[in-house]
Amino acid sequence: MLVAATLPRAAAALDRQPAVARLGAAAAGALLAIAFLPVFFNFAAGNNGLIAAGHAAAGKGMLITDSPVVAYYSHRQPADIAGSQVLPPDRELAVSWMKTNGVNALVLEGISYYRATSLFPDLASGQASPPFGPLGEQAHYQVAGGKPVFAYRFGLELQTQSIYPGVAACIEGDTGTGKTALLAKGVVLEVAGVEVAGEGMGFGVPIVHYADGWVYPRTAKTDDVSTLTTTTWKRTYTLDEIGGDAAHAYAFDPIESRGQIEVTYTVDAIGIRVAVKVLSLVPGFTEVGVLNEQSAAFNDFAADKSPTLVDRNFGNWVPVTGAWARLQSKSLGVQYWLPFIAGAQMHGGRELVPPDFNWAGLDYIFGPSFAGTSYEILVQAAR
Repeated sequence: MLVAATLPRAAAALDRQPAVARLGAAAAGALLAIAFLPVFFNFAAGNNGLIAAGHAAAGKGMLITDSPVVAYYSHRQPADIAGSQVLPPDRELAVSWMKTNGVNALVLEGISYYRATSLFPDLASGQASPPFGPLGEQAHYQVAGGKPVFAYRFGLELQTQSIYPGVAACIEGDTGTGKTALLAKGVVLEVAGVEVAGEGMGFGVPIVHYADGWVYPRTAKTDDVSTLTTTTWKRTYTLDEIGGDAAHAYAFDPIESRGQIEVTYTVDAIGIRVAVKVLSLVPGFTEVGVLNEQSAAFNDFAADKSPTLVDRNFGNWVPVTGAWARLQSKSLGVQYWLPFIAGAQMHGGRELVPPDFNWAGLDYIFGPSFAGTSYEILVQAAR
């Protein structure tokens, strides 16, 4: 049987020695490429947990796993995957090796003879402990008849958290493209390890309107305040950039700070909870906006009591008057929903004019008495 013949070969590739496992190991990479043929699509249902863990572990950087199934479905480059046999046989040294070699994800199976299980018995039983954090809901990886499977974040991957397998939230994304490239971004979505924010500002980004224009954050600082069971990031935005409008020739210019707004993001299997709090603002502002934007690939707008608008029918300023609004990207397979907030105006919008504009979002506008708000972004598969 092809599957039976392929699995030992893939397992052997993952079990290779450190000198072979590192980046640039062309021979080992070729072996992995041969081993990871799409026969995995024919796996029994008992491997669905491994498949889900592989999707959750998608991204850049190095993955440690002893499962060919996880390796294949992570879609990482073969040279960026290694079995736990490459780790030194001491926990402290293993953690140091992982830091040195750019490891950012670890997926374990409950199999006693794998080195990862003996090095990290707590992780192999589902108990996250520093410097590891859970990679999404561990329940996603447990299936009837399957092996115990647990997935963890490590190192820079602590800036990313899986919402559900294949879709994650990232607090420190790329700078992006277009007009907003130099501005501070909020949480962005990753699909199969690739950021999909485009030129959008991300989720939960504050802007403030003064007589001389809209003021944006150019500077932001993030504190990871996660617990062993909850991923929470606290990001403090400094309002120190003005522009983006006709009065400023649609450019942005740095200015002296007009204040700071703190936004706390909590990620779970439902989506992202956002809590906004004004720390300080120079008096005289008339409006505060909270942006929730990703790329223009989210081209399908729907809202309570409103018609669905797709592509060119979805303009850059669509009022939302009902209880909710939703943006969807069938090409990415993702949608996100936001609730109406009492006391705020809500609008949907989308612009795709390369290279400057590539965003779609659901934004709130509050009045001059704004001191803070909170809401939850529901993230789920497109329909």
